[in-house]
Amino acid sequence: MKIARRLVYVLQRRRLDRELAEEMEAHRLLVAERLQRDGMDAAAADAASRRVMGNATLAREDAREAWLAPSMSSVWQDARYAVRALARERGFACVAIVTLTAAIGLNTSLFTIYKALVLAPWPVAEADRVITMHNTSSADIRVRGGGAPGGFALDEVEYFRAHTSALSGLVAIRSGGGDQTLGDEDTRLHG
Repeated sequence: MKIARRLVYVLQRRRLDRELAEEMEAHRLLVAERLQRDGMDAAAADAASRRVMGNATLAREDAREAWLAPSMSSVWQDARYAVRALARERGFACVAIVTLTAAIGLNTSLFTIYKALVLAPWPVAEADRVITMHNTSSADIRVRGGGAPGGFALDEVEYFRAHTSALSGLVAIRSGGGDQTLGDEDTRLHG
């Protein structure tokens, strides 16, 4: 019910504001008439009725809050102000729009690439059966100072590939870096 009432207010705001102002003026006139019946002259009754009714602008704002959530009303006013300000400064508006468009487009494309390369699962059949193997040999325990998982030498990977029937495929991944032998020379690689 509240949402329907707020939607009606947004769609018929001017008419409802006009009716509210007319109703508040009618109440003020009733107070002025009562004060005149009590013996006050017309000018004094008019001034006194305005004091009795209080700030009409604040009263209208309070009534609007019942029709429309204050935050939504504030957003509406801010949006109208922003559109007017941008219409006055067209050069700035063009630069702001182009900058926002470029930034949003760049952000979207970079995240799409990141998602495709990093976050997407590997395109393997039966991905739920993929396992990760680590080496925790006694040499790794001594070198690393604990049971931290280490890697396998390339010869060990080739041995697993050739002699293991439990695995349908094998992928070796090396991260980090270190000294690697390429041909006859030692080379420091990072990856």
